[in-house]
Amino acid sequence: MLEIVMLLEVHFAYSYHKLLILHITLCKYKIFLEKFNLLKIIYVRIDYPQYDTFRCKIQIVYKTSPTSPALYWLTREQTTDSRHPFLLSNNKLIYARSWFPCQDTPSVKFEYSAKIFVQKNFRVLMSALLQRIYDAGPELDIHEFHQNKSVSSYAVIIAVGSLLEIKLDARINIFAERNLIFSEGSSRFVKNILKLRRSAQKLLNAAESLCGPYLWGRILTRFFAISLIKFIHITNFAFVNNQFLSFVYSNYYFFYYTFKIVSLGIYDICVLPPSIAHFEIECPCVTFISPTLLGGDDCYMSPLARNISQSWAGNLVTCSNYEHLWLNKSLSIFTYRKIGCIMYLNYEEMNEFFQREDLRNLSMQIKNFENRGLLKCLIPNLTGMSPHKATKYVPYEWGCKLLHHLESILGGSAEFEKFLKYYFRSFAYRSINTIDWINCLYQYFPHKKRILDCVEWYLWLFNITSPFIVPRESILEIHCFRLALDWEPENSDIIVNNRNFQLIANEFCDVERIIFLIYHTFKTNLTKEELRSMTPIFAFNIRNVEIRLNDRRQHRFIVMHDDNFCWRIKK
Repeated sequence: MLEIVMLLEVHFAYSYHKLLILHITLCKYKIFLEKFNLLKIIYVRIDYPQYDTFRCKIQIVYKTSPTSPALYWLTREQTTDSRHPFLLSNNKLIYARSWFPCQDTPSVKFEYSAKIFVQKNFRVLMSALLQRIYDAGPELDIHEFHQNKSVSSYAVIIAVGSLLEIKLDARINIFAERNLIFSEGSSRFVKNILKLRRSAQKLLNAAESLCGPYLWGRILTRFFAISLIKFIHITNFAFVNNQFLSFVYSNYYFFYYTFKIVSLGIYDICVLPPSIAHFEIECPCVTFISPTLLGGDDCYMSPLARNISQSWAGNLVTCSNYEHLWLNKSLSIFTYRKIGCIMYLNYEEMNEFFQREDLRNLSMQIKNFENRGLLKCLIPNLTGMSPHKATKYVPYEWGCKLLHHLESILGGSAEFEKFLKYYFRSFAYRSINTIDWINCLYQYFPHKKRILDCVEWYLWLFNITSPFIVPRESILEIHCFRLALDWEPENSDIIVNNRNFQLIANEFCDVERIIFLIYHTFKTNLTKEELRSMTPIFAFNIRNVEIRLNDRRQHRFIVMHDDNFCWRIKK
């Protein structure tokens, strides 16, 4: 008899009572379950013959609870059409164990398959590839999924709703609720979606230039043909090095055609119900965004860039445990900001602004009285702690500062971006820790070993210093600040009638618009005329809640609706 111990670690706040294991079958052999609630460990004793080459499958029959902390059940009133409910999962590091039995740790990556039974008017999305949809009766369909690449348990995601698929082009698909597409404002929605497609394509191209090819999603194969005329002897058909060679006889000439095969990962975007204003989730095959970000402008680009960067830092290369979560978070932030610098063209100004933001956010985090006793280092000791609570206080901005420091001493952005590609390629589909990452630096920069030896790794990884001196405002901030100062009550009439100012404001990207709103100096009531003049300039009527209602740094935008439609915006 062979005894196997399944260490199913369970934190007391998220105990396994949310998931009930009914029985386990291993081929034809009987399995005995012994559950010890005190240690939160399940021991499995398996009685079967022992052979060197013995392989078997284990089937676990289980039942979940609707109160699982990983499952969000939206009622029909919370959706667009108020007719169909919506289901969405978010594992938040350690919640996956509450809705399916798994080794709930990022150090274990696995492939998985799933069959989901739903009513015929519902569509299922998962962090896996849809294989087929087939009937299971007059009212049910079966959605069959398979993920053939290794993912962590927290990346197993499911969404179910009355969704319609829109194929925007050969590479990008959009999933949205039917009523959101066919409502009265459908033309506006379609217009915004088309603009989103263009932006998503640019963001993907920028991300791939930094991190390498996008490896998630379905694979699209394209054939590019180049024709050459040659006098050759006919031989045979061949397929060599991803090139298909074909020969056609015509008028005693042979036409030589070369077809180059290029594989591209298809990128799927799911627009969530409007009741979900903000949603952070790492999903390998689907990006979830809120419709509040579809404001008709480019203000959704930053949240979308953050999600795209996680396709590499977090999904492709994962931390081995949550004490090293900074490898996911800091690298994704670092990559997302580089994407922003590429997208907004003024690279130096945007990079200067982001680095200043790093220091300012980190200094505020350190100064905050509530954080003093809770603020952790980049590699905290999580023994006996719930990871999702402890990691809230890990200063990921400090990790970004470390990455910027390494970039500056190892040859600049051009050289460090080459390292990023090497890093993601070397550890693809693997879980690593900080030592693995440091060793990768030494392997890629062998000629700069002395420089790396001089890095004070212990101070960077295990120590938090006093608040930093934040540099002066960047050129980007000064520009926005001056425009905000111009909008004084005595100058408002001049500004409203200034066509040049309106053109500048209309060309603001989301970063510039947020900076402008942060530094605004409105302190008085606005008249209806002023409000009507400002609305088209600053797009206060857009649906982008991230811009419309921004609470950063204690700045509040208070909207008061009355019969006169007057807003009071104060600082």
